[in-house]
Amino acid sequence: MIALLGAHNVQQQSSFQSRKIESGELSEEFTFLDENIPSKEGVNFTQSDGRVNVSSVTRDHKDNFRNKDAGSTQSQNLFPEEKRPNIVFVLADDLGWHDVGYHGSIIDTPNIDHLAAEGVKLENYYVSSWCAPSRVNLLTGRYRIRTGLYGDVCDFMGIHEITLADKLYEAGYYTAMVGKWHLSGFQHRECYPAHRGFQTFLGFHGGSQNYFTHRRGGSNSEYDFWANDTSIGREYDGRYSTMVYAEEAQRIIRHHRTEQPLFLYLSFQAVHSPLLVPSAYEDKYRTGIEDDKRRVYAAMTSCMDEAIGNVTDTLKETGLWNKTVFIFSSDNGGTPTFGGSNWPLRGRKGLWYEGGIRAVGFVNSYLLSNHVTGSTNHELIHITDWFPTLLRLAKTDLHRLKPLDGIDQWETISQGKKTNRKEVLLNFLPGNISGNINENREGEATADYFDTMPFAAIRVGDWKLLTGNKDSIGNWEKPAELGMLIIQPQNHGRIELYNVKKDPEERENMADENTLKVHELLLKLKEYSKLVNNDVRLA
Repeated sequence: MIALLGAHNVQQQSSFQSRKIESGELSEEFTFLDENIPSKEGVNFTQSDGRVNVSSVTRDHKDNFRNKDAGSTQSQNLFPEEKRPNIVFVLADDLGWHDVGYHGSIIDTPNIDHLAAEGVKLENYYVSSWCAPSRVNLLTGRYRIRTGLYGDVCDFMGIHEITLADKLYEAGYYTAMVGKWHLSGFQHRECYPAHRGFQTFLGFHGGSQNYFTHRRGGSNSEYDFWANDTSIGREYDGRYSTMVYAEEAQRIIRHHRTEQPLFLYLSFQAVHSPLLVPSAYEDKYRTGIEDDKRRVYAAMTSCMDEAIGNVTDTLKETGLWNKTVFIFSSDNGGTPTFGGSNWPLRGRKGLWYEGGIRAVGFVNSYLLSNHVTGSTNHELIHITDWFPTLLRLAKTDLHRLKPLDGIDQWETISQGKKTNRKEVLLNFLPGNISGNINENREGEATADYFDTMPFAAIRVGDWKLLTGNKDSIGNWEKPAELGMLIIQPQNHGRIELYNVKKDPEERENMADENTLKVHELLLKLKEYSKLVNNDVRLA
């Protein structure tokens, strides 16, 4: 269906050849499935040349600022639009630390590399270890324990959370989302993007799907592809999602009214499993990567990179680039079993070692100071920080919000100043990996400070503490092109302490010789444990 015809040049064809690896083995996020597909109500779309064009619609919602449409004048224009930047936030899915060119990868990512080289690379930037939790962090500015979304398979954001899109719409931005949502399950229409602050949405609700058919599972499963609340999967069957999303983003940019600031959230499906890609992208790696999974994954990453180039080219063609803050981030680390690589960092997606939570990220903008352009930023930054940072750029307020965990990092990013962030709660799971509460309150010598059974991770300064992770081993895994070597650590016990500034690969557990530091961080975890919300419906 899609053939690579040159840089940023994609053409639809009458048939396609694709490479599929373990297509029946979709992600663990397929736990929540529902057959109740909303009807085609309240969404206007026209079809021409095989393309469905979505027009935004008015939505009613409990919150008083969620009644809007694309031409709405209801939003509060608190500040002159010309002084506020457009915001384009690109989120990659399961992109590994070692899977961009500027981290030494064999994978060709020229557009990502160029954008990062012209901007500020965030090399001490943390996200969650799973897809949905990072998304709720981003859109609420709050730690997952506050939102009720602390179980690793939960994909539901509480209806009472105020989203980044809500606030930007309130400030007068046109808010559009394209791609993967993964915050509503499938049965809660009031939690779909068009009800959570976005005026238009084209994409899918779940955690994973077939890139070409847009079905949740096999050939007989339901479509999961939407224009606002309307299921339109059949119209897009056969079109590769990475380029569909880029084309929709380009359409939004071209038709945007320049007098109004734009917030575009482009959340790619790539490079999440299943491993699927148009064959032309795989061809360039046939001689360089022998491993099938790694080769297809590399091709998917290059396809996403080209899509990003298409979007940024359109921003430049329309004159919006020099009025835009462009942010790129991965949602978590890569999965080696599906071709990703976090080398030389330890661990993978789903674990709280650096390979699972230290993300590829950068900012490119005309607002960056000259002395930081082209630099690398090593200040501590967390994905929750985007919420207050972007609201500051939008010149709006933080009124009517629940307590935030993110902090404004704009001066840190744009001017190179020291961050005010001293610590990050990386994870707190009050129970086992499925979110079940432990009845057996077994502890260790540190039980007077904090029960070390729960899975938790925190970074304070240069130190990082992990608890409860007695059986989950985080390996160091070289990718196929470097020899595909798996290095397993020695038994680490229930408590791990690393100085991640000196030891970013987490090779030396220093818990035994630093008991005071362990106790200090356990006390902090104890304080955070008081914030746990056990009911996502109350978030």
